[in-house]
Amino acid sequence: MSRRRHSASGGFTLVELLVALALAGIVMVLLTDELRLASLGFERISHRSERLAIRRDLEDLLREELGSAVAAPLIASESPFTGGPSSMKFLSLADDSGPGIYRVDIGLQAQNGEQSLILTRRLVEPAAGRGPVRTTLAAHVRGFKAFYFGAPAPNAEPRWLDRWADVRYPPSLVRIFFDDGSGATNPPMTIRVWGAQG
Repeated sequence: MSRRRHSASGGFTLVELLVALALAGIVMVLLTDELRLASLGFERISHRSERLAIRRDLEDLLREELGSAVAAPLIASESPFTGGPSSMKFLSLADDSGPGIYRVDIGLQAQNGEQSLILTRRLVEPAAGRGPVRTTLAAHVRGFKAFYFGAPAPNAEPRWLDRWADVRYPPSLVRIFFDDGSGATNPPMTIRVWGAQG
């Protein structure tokens, strides 16, 4: 009789083995689900980080371009800075495309059925073989709105305006609301125009 007890307690029964396999399966399912959730979280953080880097690059580029706007009306027939809600044009002395006075246009344009933010730089007095240079700053743009801070006349109080026109100098600040279509609420970009008066 003692021999039977010893042999029965020496191994696993089929029921015990099935219970162990079921528990191992449940643990594997839980681990797989946790790994999937961790992977989704990593992708979400990576995507958000990429969006922030693109926005930071765009803000740096706009800061550089607007910082190169000239304060004085170098050309009698042209205002040095004209801005509307979705576009702006200004004169620049930036020489990264070669020396000269440039007319820089920044605004929304349709490309392949979607809105893109486009920068166009062209020489005011075109040289032979040097046409306009177009650069896509951001694709798939859902919204772009600009406001301008400054005194629209020499003796006027500075204030925010949705248009900057018929003024012989640039605004002091440009505030840009930019919607990249991600659904995230982005703070506005406020950029100082260094060539502005006061």
